[in-house]
Amino acid sequence: MAKKHKAKLKPLKPRRWTPKQSKRITGWLMVAGILIAMAAIQFQVTWLLMVALAEWALSLLFMLWHWRCPACGKSLPKTGKLSTCPRCGGEIT
Repeated sequence: MAKKHKAKLKPLKPRRWTPKQSKRITGWLMVAGILIAMAAIQFQVTWLLMVALAEWALSLLFMLWHWRCPACGKSLPKTGKLSTCPRCGGEIT
């Protein structure tokens, strides 16, 4: 009988977005929220303004969740312009 070899599968790493990508997505989400708020003000629809505020809050949470170093995965400082991670020294693209 031939031996059956079980292939060892490596667990997939979760996809990490670069800070540049997360800033771009957050920017587009903020623009969408501004457009929704402008429509709410124009048409005087209060509930639509609440939707815009909730969308802004979600976009900020998205930014905080994905603002991580691509090398080590630790969260980055929220202020200042970064070129390297202060924890691991990895380059931030």
